[in-house]
Amino acid sequence: MRGFCLEYGIAIRQGAGVFRLHFRRVLTDQCNELTTAMRRLLGELFEDLGRIDQRVAAVTREIEGLAARDDHARRLMTVPGIGSAGLHSLAPRSATAVSSVEHATWRHGWVWCHVNFPPAARP
Repeated sequence: MRGFCLEYGIAIRQGAGVFRLHFRRVLTDQCNELTTAMRRLLGELFEDLGRIDQRVAAVTREIEGLAARDDHARRLMTVPGIGSAGLHSLAPRSATAVSSVEHATWRHGWVWCHVNFPPAARP
């Protein structure tokens, strides 16, 4: 979207928060060089971005809820840089581990915790 705006001579600073703030202004500014079709397309893309943000937030809440019920996952989320997104990528089956076989398989994904933590801190 930033690239489309540049094609029309409209520069928007980098950064998600700044982009959202300035992009709304660009769409509502009738004095800029955006054509009606491009303004409509960019508006639709901006709405899509909002829906994606909402979906990411919902999935993040879901992962955090699952992690809150698992001691190993809670412990892993305390590691700087992991967080809920990193937790999901390290243990993607956590959300679908329903059978005892799947749960046992999923727990093997935490083996690296035993390697990377001193014995006193191991789960």
